[in-house]
Amino acid sequence: MDFFKFLFILFLTFQALYFCVNSKRQGGVISTRLICHSFTERNNSKVFVNQRVTCQRKERYCSVRTTSVLGKEVLYINGGCTNTCYNPRIPHCQFETPEPNWNCCCIGKLCNRYGKLARMINI
Repeated sequence: MDFFKFLFILFLTFQALYFCVNSKRQGGVISTRLICHSFTERNNSKVFVNQRVTCQRKERYCSVRTTSVLGKEVLYINGGCTNTCYNPRIPHCQFETPEPNWNCCCIGKLCNRYGKLARMINI
């Protein structure tokens, strides 16, 4: 009986180790995927496009482009996913992107800041 208890504890230990390693590999996120929404804002009214893109696990950001319309900053979200991130006003974002005019929506603080522009869901 003690042998089976030992095997069970060993099994739980390996499960915990796997969970920790996998958590670090996924950036602390387990069983979640990033969903990018297509979104635009025109004439002071928000127009939501019914399009959601499920990103791959290595893609941790939704690409975002900011522009100015009549002095008002407007966010355009193309629904695309990326594994790099650029936003000079957000220090925790990575400063790597082939298109410097595109900002990013990072998982975490920036997603909370922009509300529902990008969100995490469980799968």
